[in-house]
Amino acid sequence: MAKAAWCTVSPMSGKENAPISITVPAYTGRLARNTTVTVTNKNGTKPSKAITANQASAGNILTLDSTKPDVPKTGGTVTINGTSNSAKLKWSTKLTIASIEASFDGSTTVKVNNTAISNNTAINGDPGASAKYNFIATIVLDASPFPVDVLVTFKVEDGTGNSKVCTFTWKAGASTLSVDKSALNFAATGGTQNVNVTSNDEWT
Repeated sequence: MAKAAWCTVSPMSGKENAPISITVPAYTGRLARNTTVTVTNKNGTKPSKAITANQASAGNILTLDSTKPDVPKTGGTVTINGTSNSAKLKWSTKLTIASIEASFDGSTTVKVNNTAISNNTAINGDPGASAKYNFIATIVLDASPFPVDVLVTFKVEDGTGNSKVCTFTWKAGASTLSVDKSALNFAATGGTQNVNVTSNDEWT
């Protein structure tokens, strides 16, 4: 088997007694790798000797932008950059509204090498086995339906449970208020009638 291209040998030939240098570059893959360098005589019976070059894995790699600028109340698109060598990525987007946490029902897309991947599913071709890769998460926010600032938290987790988060603020939208009756008529004897209040905010 031929020597792998990532391993270099210098010199590639020599006479009688001489050293050779075997060099491997920095490695970011999740899996360890190895290759074989074979030294063979040119003449006579052409004996050969094999040298195995083993290189350890880089371990688990996961980075992520930690913050992003505020999103205006009119909405916008947030792009979050990260790197990993995991076989799969798991992610979630949460909203924190007045200390109450809720899942985000809008659009969140994650791409590796410009191809969208599925949440918590093995990435096609397993690019992280031999090198770290870049990934991009895109979150699309419409106009804010909330009357207060909302903390948005994007969390990504690799296949071993390591996780990173990115947070940003979705600025408050307009308060809304309506009632289903604008006038009530009571008899002289008095009484009680109900009016339905619809709002996205606290009211008094």
